[in-house]
Amino acid sequence: MTLFRNIILVLLVASRAQAEGEIKKPQVDELTTAYQREILFLSTYKKELQSKIQSIQSNLGQKVTEARKDLTQLESEWLRAQTNNELLIQKLSDVERDYENRQENRDLLNTTLKQAALSGAADGVASEGEKIETPLIDQITGVYSTALTDLDKTLKVQKSKGSFFLKNGEEKQGHLISLGTVARFAEVDGRVASLYPTGGGHFRVWEWLDGSAASLKEGRVPESLKFFLFENAEKEFTAQKEKTTMDVLRSGGLIGWVIVVMGLFAALISVIRYGLLRRAQSHNDQRLSEAVSKIQGGEVEEAQHLLVRENSAVSRVLTKTLSYLKSEPQKVEDAIMEAILKESQTIDRFGVVILVIASVAPLMGLLGTVTGMISTFDIITLYGTGNPKLLSGGISEALVTTMFGLIVAIPALLVGQFLSSKTEGIKSDMEKWALAACNAYKNQPGPS
Repeated sequence: MTLFRNIILVLLVASRAQAEGEIKKPQVDELTTAYQREILFLSTYKKELQSKIQSIQSNLGQKVTEARKDLTQLESEWLRAQTNNELLIQKLSDVERDYENRQENRDLLNTTLKQAALSGAADGVASEGEKIETPLIDQITGVYSTALTDLDKTLKVQKSKGSFFLKNGEEKQGHLISLGTVARFAEVDGRVASLYPTGGGHFRVWEWLDGSAASLKEGRVPESLKFFLFENAEKEFTAQKEKTTMDVLRSGGLIGWVIVVMGLFAALISVIRYGLLRRAQSHNDQRLSEAVSKIQGGEVEEAQHLLVRENSAVSRVLTKTLSYLKSEPQKVEDAIMEAILKESQTIDRFGVVILVIASVAPLMGLLGTVTGMISTFDIITLYGTGNPKLLSGGISEALVTTMFGLIVAIPALLVGQFLSSKTEGIKSDMEKWALAACNAYKNQPGPS
């Protein structure tokens, strides 16, 4: 800054001296020389600065390259460390899982030993609450030996005196034959019966066996034997009762009975409607064609006598049409429409009712589902969920009513659509034969 300020001052002085005409030529030469020196100095200083800048840039490029190499090496080391960390985490998970499995096995083994101690099945096994003094291997050996002994006993037939109950509930004394702990038989008056548990260690006759079970009396197991297999003699066995149709109907509740009545009513009116349609469609196409031919030949009265033999909707419409053939076309058309409408009242009967039942039945089933679930939740509120039998009534009503609704709706819908199509066919036939009669009357030869 000082150098530039001096140069500016010199220039100002020079310009002022030149303006006033007082500066001499030797002084101008000195200023020019000084100015050139300053320019040379600045050029040299500029080159030195450029050289330093290039040196700094070169050093900076080397440092950037080295920094990038260091960064790449650090990234590689970080990846290796991360991989090692994941491997260590996996090993730790495996160790924890192995520890949990070993702990579960240990707990299961302790539970087995405690059960053996409570049942008194193994000697040397410490009971619950006692200090375990026997080594674990000895306890396991004792339990295994006792289990083999018990298994050996189950293969033997044991006979003892005792009481049991007959099928009618009468108590009977006799010899009880035990096949291990899974089956029991009774011998009375030379006959052998298979028993089933009724709870509390009591047994009842399940089925009387034939002569193939005679070897049980001698303590031998026959090659083929029918018996009742049970797990615990203290638990009562209740035979599953097969549901009858009435049981299923009762389980649906009031709404279930309503749906059943709707289904029976739909079936009844479907049969009635089918009978009406069948009678209305009972025309003979050959006879109708013969009547149309007679009309075209001018024999209208003969055609009427021929149609009297027919007892169908088409014949009645044709009979009505023939009585108006000589009238104006508008009157003929009105007569045909009147006859078709009159017949339609009969063939359309009960058609809407069947389709309405097909639509309402699923909704009634849905209503039964809702009421059944409400009943179930009411029972849960009062008694909880401990006894599933208490919940079975509401759930059964919910499911059975839905089933009834679909059972009624699907056939009713199919039958309703089938009968509707037959109705449309009969109406089409009435219009077709009435139009054929009119055309035949118009096309008859001679004056009409």
